Amino acid sequence: MAVDRERGNILKTCLCSIACKNGQWTAEQIIDLAAELKFDGIELWGSFFADAAPDRCRQIVQYCRDKGLAVPMISPYIGFFDITKGNHAPMVAECEKFLKIAKFVGVSKIRSFAGFVCEISAATSDEANWAYAINGFAEYAALAEQLGIDLALETHEQSLIDAMSGIEMLLRGVPSRRLKINFQIDQLPENSKMSIPQIWDRLRDRVVHMHYHVPTTDEKRAQTRELFGCMKRDKWDGFISIEYCKGEKAADVIARVGLPHLKEDWAAA
Repeated sequence: MAVDRERGNILKTCLCSIACKNGQWTAEQIIDLAAELKFDGIELWGSFFADAAPDRCRQIVQYCRDKGLAVPMISPYIGFFDITKGNHAPMVAECEKFLKIAKFVGVSKIRSFAGFVCEISAATSDEANWAYAINGFAEYAALAEQLGIDLALETHEQSLIDAMSGIEMLLRGVPSRRLKINFQIDQLPENSKMSIPQIWDRLRDRVVHMHYHVPTTDEKRAQTRELFGCMKRDKWDGFISIEYCKGEKAADVIARVGLPHLKEDWAAA
């Protein structure tokens, strides 16, 4: 763990293994890489578990722990309520499956998208789409409450929570404390017409994870460092996953190139 000794804050680095979809990675191979690069944790791609037997699921998570890696989150592809409004039942079933997997292997949260990703945004959703999504997330939340697992909703661009207005609409519609936030900057400040500190102050008690994208502009670098400054000030203790790095597709390149950038941006905040 990287420590900011002046402020007493600790950076908990995490490798997001979703990029393993771009290759022939086994769970053990990406776990070995995370351990080699001295990450503190690994966010495990949901597909490693999707069709695996229970013993295999437990084996994957134990392998992480044997390598000294925490597993803060499993990241399946759930929360995609499609624009035809025809996938409610399969999406709820998929959520239930991964909540049960997380419970079984002892992981406290799973990642979820929010709504019609890359189809409808907070600004363009109508009442019917909101009603459909809120109904789905109400079922998600009921399952999460029952199983004691958090849902980390990703503030992904072009989703229902890509602006503060959408985040607050969803949290009002589904007032469960099991709905948390996986903070991904994307265009959240621009869409919300708010600064990073203003957004953080509204969300800090819900943020349980962050997806870090290596900044490609001065503006995004400044926003990232502002967010890290807020986290340090409030002694936020979540993990930060390297999820995206300048258009790279290979999981190992994202990890190797992204980690020094993450440490640099954290130190500069």
